[in-house]
Amino acid sequence: MSFGWLGTFRQGSWRAFRRFVLEERRDVAQRVAVIEAELTRIGRVTVFYGESQQDDEGGTSKVSEERLGFSITPGTSLAKLFQAYIALGGNPFDVSLFLTPDATVLLNPLDEDMAGTPAQPYQGVVYPKSASYASGGVYEGGFMVLKKYVPARTGSRKKLEDWSVAAQVDRARRWASKEIRYKRNDIEARIIKLCDLREQLMHELEDLTWATAGVVAAAPFLDPEQYDPDLSVGQIVALIDSFFYEVSDDGTADFNTENEEKLGEFPFLLSDLSPDEDNTAL
Repeated sequence: MSFGWLGTFRQGSWRAFRRFVLEERRDVAQRVAVIEAELTRIGRVTVFYGESQQDDEGGTSKVSEERLGFSITPGTSLAKLFQAYIALGGNPFDVSLFLTPDATVLLNPLDEDMAGTPAQPYQGVVYPKSASYASGGVYEGGFMVLKKYVPARTGSRKKLEDWSVAAQVDRARRWASKEIRYKRNDIEARIIKLCDLREQLMHELEDLTWATAGVVAAAPFLDPEQYDPDLSVGQIVALIDSFFYEVSDDGTADFNTENEEKLGEFPFLLSDLSPDEDNTAL
């Protein structure tokens, strides 16, 4: 497979890869335009969370699971799906506790300086608790942090389900299973998939910005507090070029030389064996 390596490779493999990534910068403007158009089509959901709470260690405020409201970009795909969901009787707060991580607002935090800032319950991550054994209490180690987590509510990991109640609920639900799927589950899944797609596109836009900002006009300039300019694709190429080859004062690598000193420091960077490895990146 092309470019399947990371830390161990030879000169011919590196030259093929560097040529590929540097030439790919030509398509960044088109990629950014498509991503931005897709983000506009999808839209954005902003969830308004309620009053924050004190964490278990005390002192630090955290966001509760209380949802007080939400807003959606009008006319977008997400707006249309939510309209259909509500028209069919759905409650938008039932779709997911986490929709778009970068679009949440804390309305009334304990710390007034956090008012209106992006925040999510549990920082947007569902995780198990850590705990110590203590006599006379329920051991909560491994319990999920979500309020709806049943073992934490019942104090046991055993599956508690009365067959008589379950049978009655099944009988009440069976005849409407297609309606449940059509009016709830399918639309909820489409909303979550669109939110996931939006998040993936935002990550791709961030990667493009990091790699090409300052070189490609379509990519915004780097925020030095968020991005390290030394990790742009051009700077990385120049760095690894300097490991393989002698570099002139103007930063140009001479591909007819070898930097024996640097290659001695990095024995996993390999010279080509000519003529067997000529004209190949394998």
